[in-house]
Amino acid sequence: MMMSSRIHDRYMPVSAQPLFIKIYIYIYIYFRILYALIRDLFKRPQVVVIHRRIISRFMPLSYKILLRIIKSRHTKIIWDFDDNITESKEVSKNTFLFYSELAHKIIVTHQYLKELICKEYCNKVMIMPTTDGDMYKLFEDSDINKKRLESFDTNLQLVWVATSSNLKFLSSITPTLDSTAKQLTEKRNLTLTLNVVCDVPLLDHNCQYLKVMNIKWTRDIAIETMKNSHIGLMPLFNNEFTKGKGGFKLVQYMSIGLPSIGSNVGFNTYVLDSNAGLLVDNAQEWENAIIRLSDKDTWIKYSKAAYKKWLKSFSYIKNLNEWEDIIIS
Repeated sequence: MMMSSRIHDRYMPVSAQPLFIKIYIYIYIYFRILYALIRDLFKRPQVVVIHRRIISRFMPLSYKILLRIIKSRHTKIIWDFDDNITESKEVSKNTFLFYSELAHKIIVTHQYLKELICKEYCNKVMIMPTTDGDMYKLFEDSDINKKRLESFDTNLQLVWVATSSNLKFLSSITPTLDSTAKQLTEKRNLTLTLNVVCDVPLLDHNCQYLKVMNIKWTRDIAIETMKNSHIGLMPLFNNEFTKGKGGFKLVQYMSIGLPSIGSNVGFNTYVLDSNAGLLVDNAQEWENAIIRLSDKDTWIKYSKAAYKKWLKSFSYIKNLNEWEDIIIS
């Protein structure tokens, strides 16, 4: 981990901090990772996994030298990324090329990301959809839906879980959610609640009917909120960056039997097939989808189908077995 839990909780998101804090965090991370790389140099691990990137978008020369030496000592380097990290400027094009050349194996979540890799390195690429193994047993071993259905006819709860950089996607549909809340309130006396679980819960809204709950993200709180919600949301714009997103939040929702609605963009179109969720293109379709899932029988059908799709396409056990094969091969 680039930061200790104490530093992470205190300063994230770093982008919102003053310049002197950003400099302090960079220096802190630089020496923390430098120490880890030097330790790997002497311990000679069998495998080193790089998730997305090591530090900022520009790779320090010291890191490159250490990684090449580590690789020369017969350590397998695996690079794993699940977003279009060049479009988001998480890494420079030169750094992206360095990772591509360095890695023995490159793990991506879908075909669009594979196509970002230079042709000469495509033989290293393995497609493995992202997943989450923390929650699926909760759905199998408990009465989550029984508890959800107790509040279904009085307080329909939407949930959105993401980082603050993605709040713009949620803000774009908030007026539509408010108009949907008005319809449900006036016609059925049903409250529509939006649970916003975020590292910086600062959704700026002017809603009259939609009840917005801003919740500070922690792993446990995010899981608990998804357990108690009825519909998961993943709105996106349609651009080169969003086409590269791996649909992780939708996969999380599905692993806990949560019917979901997502923008008809990129990998969302694979995650949410016609049975496991609803894909939408515009404001009217967002409203129609929520109204559709506010029907209890429809909701139960989609809840069961979502979990079945997770088992079929995003199984944690399957991913674990594939990772074990990669590491030991």
